[in-house]
Amino acid sequence: MRLIDPGIDILFRLATSNIEVASINTVFASHGHLDHVGGVNTISDFLIRAHQNTEVIAPESVFAQKEISDFHSGIMAHGEKWKSKHFPTAVTERKPIKLAHGNYCLEPILLHHGIECYGLKLTYKNKSIIYISDTGYSKIIKTKKGTVPVGELVQTDDFIAIEDKFEDLRAAVASSDVLIANIETLQYNKNSKTHLTVHDVIDMVQDNAVKLLVIAHVNPRAELGIGWIRGIAKYIQSTTNVTCIFPTIKGLSLQIT
Repeated sequence: MRLIDPGIDILFRLATSNIEVASINTVFASHGHLDHVGGVNTISDFLIRAHQNTEVIAPESVFAQKEISDFHSGIMAHGEKWKSKHFPTAVTERKPIKLAHGNYCLEPILLHHGIECYGLKLTYKNKSIIYISDTGYSKIIKTKKGTVPVGELVQTDDFIAIEDKFEDLRAAVASSDVLIANIETLQYNKNSKTHLTVHDVIDMVQDNAVKLLVIAHVNPRAELGIGWIRGIAKYIQSTTNVTCIFPTIKGLSLQIT
């Protein structure tokens, strides 16, 4: 099983989803922020001691800056008593990664998050699945007050259109069947230079192959609750031809056929 961007509460999430930690053989961290890499050491500690063969995939900077320890990434040799092969694989832009477990190949997608950060593309059963982690998308937007560079806004609710964006990101998504995207907010604010808004995602999936959008980076247990996520999904579906699904209190299981 592949585990992507485990945060510090990953053991709780696995337990509530009835997923056995021992079933994990590949861990992918898109970047070094705590909510995406904070659980790697915890999961790896269990897998190493359970003698599970595990591949840990992350940007080179994550390994260099020790966001994942040398022991838990496999950089540090575990000695002859360890039966498992626990090892790191560094993500490099535009260089596909042949996974050690299973006949799968990951294609990294360089994101715009202010630090080294990658999404990924996976082809499975003739379906193209893309995961977009934290990233900026719009560069300049048009509001009722004029054009504004994204990131200089404190908060705006008078959005009209996207004037300039990262075209490479839209191009990467265009041919995918399933998009898993981290959505931060409904409207633009000061953090939107490095995180997606609902408007970004709508623009990203308009008039291309995407049929299913999985809304990620939302917490149904948080103060905004499941109603906020449901509202986002309803709004996206009302403006696109894309079906939206999202995690509930019990999590989310996605069957690709």
